[in-house]
Amino acid sequence: MTPEQKKRMLQAAKDDPDLKAFPVKKKWVLFCLKLTKGIVSSACQNAGISRTAFYDWYRETKSGKPNPDFDPKFKEAADDIRLITHEWVESKLLENIEANDEKAIEFYLSNNYREKYTSSNAKLDVTTKGQSLNKSFYDFLREVSVDEEEEPNE
Repeated sequence: MTPEQKKRMLQAAKDDPDLKAFPVKKKWVLFCLKLTKGIVSSACQNAGISRTAFYDWYRETKSGKPNPDFDPKFKEAADDIRLITHEWVESKLLENIEANDEKAIEFYLSNNYREKYTSSNAKLDVTTKGQSLNKSFYDFLREVSVDEEEEPNE
C-alpha cells in the first residue's frame, strides 16, 4: 500500500460514522476489520498491530483475571462487524440455494437440520466386529489374528 493510499484509508476510517467514538488506533483496527470482512489476523496485519493487542481490547479476562485493557465498546463494534460478515455470507448461500445449487442446499440442511439431514447419526462398526473396545489392544489383536489364521475344517 502506498503512503497516499494509506492516508486516504486513514481518512476514511476517521470519517466512518460507526467508528467516530473510538480513538484513532482502535478506529483504524476496526476499519481494517471491516475491510477484511472480520478476519482478525489480516486486520491486525493491515493495521500494524499484534493480534495480542486486538484481543487485549476484545477479551474481558486475561489468564483468568480481569483484563484492564478490555474495551466493551470495541468488542461490541468488532462483533457487529463479524455479524455483518456472517449475514453477507448467509445471503450468498441463500442466493446459491435459490439457483438450485445442490451443494448449497445440502450444506444448509445439514447445518440447520443436522438430526434429520446428516448421516452422522448412523453408527457403523467396521473395526471391532461389534466387540467392546474396553479390552486391551493386545487382546483385540490376538483375536483378529486368530480369526484370520484359522483354516476351514476339511
